Amino acid sequence: MELLEQHTALYTPLDLEYAQEMSGPYRSLCDSSDGSRAETGAHRFLTAAGCPGVCVAAVKEHRITGFWRPAVCFGSPWFQRAQLNLWLTVTNDILYEDYLVDGELSPISRFLLERGYTATPVYTQVLDVTLAESLLRQQMRKSYRSLVNKQADVWECTVADVRAIHLKYRGVTRSDASWRIQERMQTVCFADGERAAVMFYVGPRWAYYAAAAGENGHACLWAALMKLKERGVYDVEMGEQVFTPTLGAHQDEMYKAMNIAAYKRGFGGVTKTRLLLTKGLQ
Repeated sequence: MELLEQHTALYTPLDLEYAQEMSGPYRSLCDSSDGSRAETGAHRFLTAAGCPGVCVAAVKEHRITGFWRPAVCFGSPWFQRAQLNLWLTVTNDILYEDYLVDGELSPISRFLLERGYTATPVYTQVLDVTLAESLLRQQMRKSYRSLVNKQADVWECTVADVRAIHLKYRGVTRSDASWRIQERMQTVCFADGERAAVMFYVGPRWAYYAAAAGENGHACLWAALMKLKERGVYDVEMGEQVFTPTLGAHQDEMYKAMNIAAYKRGFGGVTKTRLLLTKGLQ
């Protein structure tokens, strides 16, 4: 299992292709195996032999991110510092997410904080689906338990089926090309009749709750979790947790995000913290 896949189901080559379809092209940055700069398409960047680590970083409009998402970097302190040094030859405006591996700040975070960057905690809900089904049911909000039992109309579907239900309830919200990219990804998708559908991105250890459409999707989401458990996934990232309105944010959008977060928490699991590093006023 690659180092990146031990921490997330995101940042796969197809996920990066999807990100660029949604937000426009980026220029990729990494250290190549001979130590020189390599600029390629939307790919993950693994290290040279003897320098364990992996990073995803790209530049657009003089800012480094991880192709629409924040840049990420895992590996030895030496490797992380080498990647950061490369980034700083391009720009000092970096959007970076620290997964706080082993509960510690990464060398990149420490460096950026010492230079005036702001660290904002971000929260995500994670389910350990290696637990027995009975324990997973116990974790759920009591009001959900009868809803997830209604499996009569639940069926394993395709990304195309999720798209059809999405179109029925939300209309056209993104390009045909973005859906075609998702059709090539490793996914688990379930639908409840034509009322609701869910899609998860799937890696060897992690899965990520990527999309939902329709109404009252409790039953199909539970079926997807059981399928992920069957496939040997360890952790399912349900996604962002928002607890209070953010200052300056649109009120309706914030309350919608808070309701979605509460819905995800209703399936149990634990809330994990990461840090988002952004450039302050310097």
